[in-house]
Amino acid sequence: MKDLKETHAATVITVNPGCQMQMSIGIQREGAAKRIKSMHLVEILAEACGLH
Repeated sequence: MKDLKETHAATVITVNPGCQMQMSIGIQREGAAKRIKSMHLVEILAEACGLH
């Protein structure tokens, strides 16, 4: 989480559902949920295709 916060990234994209869950939990625990979101690659692709 320290490294993630230092990047100032707004979104973290993972391809592993377990990693995505861990990142989401870490972001919430750090109180950064308003600044950083964690998404799975499939969510990004669906969003790019206009699927919700």
